[in-house]
Amino acid sequence: MSSQFAVFWREINRLADPKPAPVSVTADELKPVFEKRLKPPEILPSQFDAVQHEINKVLAKFLPETTEDHTPEGFFSRKWTEEDMGRLKDHIRKHGMDSTPGEDQTSYAELLEIPNEDLLFLINKCVEKNDGPTIWFTSALIGILKRMKPSDDPESYRLIALESCILKALTMLIHWRIHDWAEYLGLIPPFDRATVVE
Repeated sequence: MSSQFAVFWREINRLADPKPAPVSVTADELKPVFEKRLKPPEILPSQFDAVQHEINKVLAKFLPETTEDHTPEGFFSRKWTEEDMGRLKDHIRKHGMDSTPGEDQTSYAELLEIPNEDLLFLINKCVEKNDGPTIWFTSALIGILKRMKPSDDPESYRLIALESCILKALTMLIHWRIHDWAEYLGLIPPFDRATVVE
């Protein structure tokens, strides 16, 4: 019993220790491991339909940079409203306040301080111009040691990308529009509806 307590307190002390852990692997050692995970496999896994994959690649080449919204409801061209900004901020307060900011260093807490009309102008302008600040599209990549894995092995690290909170907020707005369109057309199976982010 005493050995279990010793293990328990050793783990508590390890987790609570304010001293930074020594660096066991360098960024140069992590780079090839993470690159391999980020790149598509050179050989398509057997679970994929290789013929359909080739067809999809050909069809993708014919997609224009921007497409026309043919939905009468304007699901993909309608401008966002202040009501959408309110829904977005409510969602962030409920689900995302502890998210680490990206390279732009704008946290969700700071995003919530932006007046709805100003945030609305920014979001709609970015979509209208099909662009945004370059720093939004730059992610910081970090390695987090997996539980119970050796710290000196680059394969032991999970890849985490720190993305712009404003870009993630815009992505959520787009996600909701696509969901609304799919639900309107009855494309979402009943068993999947419960998993949709509100």
